Amino acid sequence: MPTIEHEFLVELFQNEPDLAPRLVAEVFGIQMPTYTAARLECGNLNDVLPTEYTADSVITLRDPAKVRRLGKRRSDATAAVVVEIQRGHDPGKELSWPVYLTTLRARLLGAPTYLVVLCPDRAVARWAALPIPMGHPGYDLQPMVIGPDEAPLVDDPAEVGRAPELGVLSTLVHAAARPELVDVLMAGLSKIDPDRAANYTQFVMALLDGAARERLEAIMKSAIWEFSTPFTEQYRAQGRAQGEAEAILIFLDARGIAVSDEVRERVTSCTDQETLRTWLRRAAKVETAEELFD
Repeated sequence: MPTIEHEFLVELFQNEPDLAPRLVAEVFGIQMPTYTAARLECGNLNDVLPTEYTADSVITLRDPAKVRRLGKRRSDATAAVVVEIQRGHDPGKELSWPVYLTTLRARLLGAPTYLVVLCPDRAVARWAALPIPMGHPGYDLQPMVIGPDEAPLVDDPAEVGRAPELGVLSTLVHAAARPELVDVLMAGLSKIDPDRAANYTQFVMALLDGAARERLEAIMKSAIWEFSTPFTEQYRAQGRAQGEAEAILIFLDARGIAVSDEVRERVTSCTDQETLRTWLRRAAKVETAEELFD
């Protein structure tokens, strides 16, 4: 069953079709044909037989000035990129990946087709990069694999603003080693459409862990965050509530009033700001911590 990581990475390429040819050019040094539009296609690459072959994403590069013709068929595709998100070892891909390329090439009347395999895990990337022997002399399929060592590093907020999908991909791959990339990502996302930025932020929050996730949570709760959505406001509200809860406990401690574990738990677990403000005012007058709640 596809994971949230798999589905979100697929979504990045589907939201921005230009991401696939850009990676082919930048990571593998392949000069892509000129095109006027990059278009997301149906990933179903079946032929006449009923066996189902469905790629994660298929991007075609189109140029109406460069039409191919074969009999009554015509195609303005100058090239195509099949993008696969691979999180684990799957021997079946050695059979399906060649089918994707040959079927798509035939559909596009001979336009060049490329297979890009994105692997968040280094070990999986090493496996996916192995040539697939086809048997015919000189015809081995060499997947173009982007693993943690090949994924572009985006450390400029302006670049994230221009290419947010590439910025998100960079952060997901590299933030474990460089948590400061979270700051770069959020600064860049603050310059794009708020709904799109909030969607990407939610997924990044779900996929990051460790220091990078903690850093993202701190930014989300901070008043410096530059756009507001219900999702980001949730984190801001949590930050304000935590600050008021801490103020209550500090105030009581400064007055020499003992705070039991039960009182501390009730104060710190409260998320209603109006209630916390009421307790903060009472903290100036109560004789015992329990009187906060009267």
